[in-house]
Amino acid sequence: MLAAASAGYAAYRWLGNRPLVLAPRAPLLLGRVVNTTGNGLFDTALDAAVEIAIRQSPYLNIVPASSVRAASKAEGLPPDRQATAAPAPALCRRLGAAASIVGSVASSGPGFVVAIDARACEDGRSLAHAEADAPAEEAVLDALSVAAARVRGRLGEPRESIERFGATVRAAATASLDALQAYAAGVAALGAGRNADAISELSRALDLDQGFALPAARLAAVYADQHDSQQAQRYMKQAYAAAGSLTEPDRLSVTAAYHDIVTGRLEEVIATCETWTKTYPDDWVPHHRLSAAYARAGRMSEALAEARDAARLAPGEIEAHERLARTLLAMDRADDARAAVQEAEDAGLDSTPNRTLLYRLAFGDGDRAAMDRQVQAAAARPDGYLVTAEAARAAAAAGEHARSRRLFAQAIEGARSLERADDAGRLMAERAVDAALLGEIEVGRRDMFASVDLSTGPDTLWMASLAASLAGLTSEAIQLAVGYAGAVPPAPDVVATLRPVLEASIALSQHDSKTAEEALDRAEAFAGAAGPWVPYLRGLAALADQQPLRAATAFRAAAERRVRQPISVIQPLAHLQLARILRASGDIDGAREEYADLGRVWKSADAGLPLVAAFAREAAADSAR
Repeated sequence: MLAAASAGYAAYRWLGNRPLVLAPRAPLLLGRVVNTTGNGLFDTALDAAVEIAIRQSPYLNIVPASSVRAASKAEGLPPDRQATAAPAPALCRRLGAAASIVGSVASSGPGFVVAIDARACEDGRSLAHAEADAPAEEAVLDALSVAAARVRGRLGEPRESIERFGATVRAAATASLDALQAYAAGVAALGAGRNADAISELSRALDLDQGFALPAARLAAVYADQHDSQQAQRYMKQAYAAAGSLTEPDRLSVTAAYHDIVTGRLEEVIATCETWTKTYPDDWVPHHRLSAAYARAGRMSEALAEARDAARLAPGEIEAHERLARTLLAMDRADDARAAVQEAEDAGLDSTPNRTLLYRLAFGDGDRAAMDRQVQAAAARPDGYLVTAEAARAAAAAGEHARSRRLFAQAIEGARSLERADDAGRLMAERAVDAALLGEIEVGRRDMFASVDLSTGPDTLWMASLAASLAGLTSEAIQLAVGYAGAVPPAPDVVATLRPVLEASIALSQHDSKTAEEALDRAEAFAGAAGPWVPYLRGLAALADQQPLRAATAFRAAAERRVRQPISVIQPLAHLQLARILRASGDIDGAREEYADLGRVWKSADAGLPLVAAFAREAAADSAR
């Protein structure tokens, strides 16, 4: 059955290199396979097969599918317009593409003939063409692999490269056309933002072939995005178990994701992505993921360089622009971050994460009108709750507790409507933390219990543990911290900072300042991962240890508002703590200054809130001296 395909590949090996017809790494559009057989299995399954066969080439530079969709939309073309034999010239020009690769499958007696053609975008002429016969349906994938290898050679790829990066579709993916078709449907659903449909189709692909690693990897990514660590780890382990047979880019992708999601070995993520970028320098994805890994490791200059590379290689990818803007923000480069978002908007790219970033920048500038514009811009979007959550945090920081709670409720409902349980739970836990910090202990306790009813995901567990310890529920805080430690891989930032922050908060609830300070000393390694919590808890520990000077230093650090930090009620509370320390030490002028700073932040704060009322009394007493 496979004789024709095997013989075709053996003959190809003797062809040697063909004359160079494209510049190395010239951008190529990957089109769809034209199916004239009447066999519906070939309609989308072979599209996925061609992509698997062609994308493994480090010599050919395939334009990302999402960039093609964005360019098609900008040109007013259907998303699959690039599938035709002669792609729209306007689309080619917008993407800078030199050629397109299209396929076809036709009946030939009792079997089939599979063809792959590379056509110049400029005039539609054929640059390279290859065919392979398949005696039966089961041999079509093998014939396609042969035709793909031949076209790669005829486009100038060296034979050694084709042999090294020449995994067949059957070996690298699946022998099941049904599974491949379901996988293709799942990927299409992901591209259209229909996650529920994607999960259904990708799960069906796995049901049809349990050894098919690609749908397992995609499912892991979907669940990781939803912060469902249990499901993400389950599917990533399944994908990694079969990673050895994947094409090289897919193997590197799965390996990096496995260490990110399962083992937490950040050094392996970085090493794998570095290899990936060197092997496939035109692929934006490894640069994007390497930037995230570098940032998590605190290697910010390298993170920025990789983010810039990703945005340069994929100017139509909103995620690349988001990563660049977030990296600049993390480096306290507010103006550059704003410029990166503007660059994306100038390219016709917009996203709720970028609106969230702009909200944070506007908050730092004290520009209420700009903050409101971001809320309005995101209001109609399904994920607009992310900006609403920023507005809730801003209201809490302003002491507008009732308004903050209403906004949090809206954001929680938005997350639940998208079935993002861990987002909903984390937001409820944030609300609990704010209530506890502002002296509404019983309210904080109720919200804490409600948060873990919504989710037991890692983000919820971490924030709920903090809320429990601040609200005096020490045993619950310990239980939640243990749950968090078991739910996340032991990555360096988790082990060195996020877990110790919980230990410190729990120790303070037990009046054990020494243990708290020891935990916070360990947490300094990746202190940025915890926002302002490390200096704030250090200030509380120093106060408990009757060390007001050390406490004042810590609270000053916590009160300092940097754009890279999340909006938090901690900053104004740190001003209050510092004012009280200065007043107790006799520095009345210093205390007045801190009370005045807090007064500007809390000018519209809820007067009935116990902590706000206490602040008002203290500030008035100091101003009368």
